[in-house]
Amino acid sequence: MRYLSYRITGAGLLFWLLASMAQAQMPTWEVVATTPSPGATNVAAQTTVSFTFSLPLSLPQVDTLPFDVSVAPCTALRIAGASPCSQRPQSTLSEDGRTLLFAVEHLARTTYTWSVPEIVATETDLTFRLFFLTYATADVLAGATVQGTVQLAGYTGGLARVASPPLTLSPLGQRLRAWVRPQLVGLALPSLLDPLVQRVHDSVATKQSAASFEQMNPEGMVVVLVDAYGNVAGGATVALDGTFAIAHVPEGRYALEGLLLHYNRQSGTLRLGYAMLDADQDGEADSIQVSGENISGLILTGSGLELTRITAAAQQAAADQMAAIVLEGTATLSGIAAASVPLIEGMPDGKALLWVYLYGSSDADPQVLALVQGSSGTLLPLLLGSASQLGLPVPLPPLPTPFVDSDVAVAAAEASGGADFRLAVSNAVLVAMLAGLFAPLANQPEFVYEDPALPVWTIAYLQLDYWIDTLEVPIMAKTLEEVGQVYYVHLQQGTVLGSRSMMRERATSVTPLPSGSPEAWSLEPNYPNPFRTATVIPFRLAESSAVVLEVINPLGQRVTTLLEGTLPAGRYEVRWEAGHQAAGLYLVRLRAGAYQKTQLMVLQR
Repeated sequence: MRYLSYRITGAGLLFWLLASMAQAQMPTWEVVATTPSPGATNVAAQTTVSFTFSLPLSLPQVDTLPFDVSVAPCTALRIAGASPCSQRPQSTLSEDGRTLLFAVEHLARTTYTWSVPEIVATETDLTFRLFFLTYATADVLAGATVQGTVQLAGYTGGLARVASPPLTLSPLGQRLRAWVRPQLVGLALPSLLDPLVQRVHDSVATKQSAASFEQMNPEGMVVVLVDAYGNVAGGATVALDGTFAIAHVPEGRYALEGLLLHYNRQSGTLRLGYAMLDADQDGEADSIQVSGENISGLILTGSGLELTRITAAAQQAAADQMAAIVLEGTATLSGIAAASVPLIEGMPDGKALLWVYLYGSSDADPQVLALVQGSSGTLLPLLLGSASQLGLPVPLPPLPTPFVDSDVAVAAAEASGGADFRLAVSNAVLVAMLAGLFAPLANQPEFVYEDPALPVWTIAYLQLDYWIDTLEVPIMAKTLEEVGQVYYVHLQQGTVLGSRSMMRERATSVTPLPSGSPEAWSLEPNYPNPFRTATVIPFRLAESSAVVLEVINPLGQRVTTLLEGTLPAGRYEVRWEAGHQAAGLYLVRLRAGAYQKTQLMVLQR
């Protein structure tokens, strides 16, 4: 991420610690219309296939879509003159940014299936699913129906260490793997999906699961047929009874893969699952040959994981024990932070899916351990190195115990102004929680309390603003404007010690506009006006001049200087990002040479 980066000085580690997001932050990204329509027949050999989405795409995103659109059989068509078997389908974008268009050359009398991953968000749920578009250039839809059931063994024994990233996943599975990976940039932290995939491909664990099967609900899992090129050739969503049926499957050989990602936004429960066809339970994926006849009775077996937002106090004893084992002696708890995963957000109540602990050994130069833990057990003990290697002072200061949990700290911050700040930015906040070593070693000075030796919960409300790729693969995830408020809460007493603004003005962009030679000086009306977060202020200069453009409040106090410098004659636009300012009346004043003018602006919430 560009702004939410907590660095441990000397170690170069960036911790993405997502404790919780406001409930409304993840919007729905789904297909709302297509051409041809689903189930269409007699589609022209040369036609435009289009997908209209619920959200617009910006032009730079067209080549880095947050998902892969695929079509099968990819050998039986060309898109923009190229085969989609060997490269990503090339598209164009409509003027409103919502529709992707593909120029397609089809074969006659062939049935095609396109797939588009979606993220669907409601008030109560957040779900990964696939949209399928099936149509034919013949007068009927051809293909077989593939049916079966899914059985998921609940992962109840705690998450094991992962030897290596899974190499058996399809491109779609690899993308989902990245979506649910807690990120410790610079270190290889496994995805939450990794131990599930590892367990399914472990023949011993698979047979043990089959022998003592504890059913986990597979409802909502997407089962896909994957061809030799990695394309999704068809798929279906698993029903409440665990069954699925994939229609209009073209002839060919396919692997079957099941992927589950469902998040209950009210309870804070995340369900993850992975399944594959493995009839002989040897840990190797089986394939099926479709040759025109329907196939039924398939059984996909897999592992599932359910995580619920938790408090650190519920896990501290287990974390202490694990740290002592890994460090082979006394383990000193020196830092703790709430954490989540890139795609999953909860409520700003102080609870999280995961916790990151920092422990140190009793050595003269103690080894430092990062222990990432979830509600079902240990996710990963990760040795970071010695204190001297990480640039940490010794002895490591112990985190006092008992300490108030972060939900108590967040409640205190909310009661002391955090709720007001959150409402002022329309709930568009991320709450980041740090304690112990995390706070004094954070790269941003705003995170450090005035007494660095005093252990505090650092509760940071950070405003979210726009979409950007934040991982190694392009996904839709929020990043930050550098606007926020920090509250410092006593680690043991749970009382607010103070707060600090994190407001940082973003550099103002001045855009010259082609308009010929201006004949007069002018400060034009800003737009929009009234506005909620940002407004654009146009002005004209009749000749080269020293320019000052500033915003002042009704009391005559300068709020910010948007521009100060010399510009040649011309027409310009300056954007004011005002999301961190209180609602009310503001004045924008332009001074250019002898010219001066002031106009009224209205900031609303």
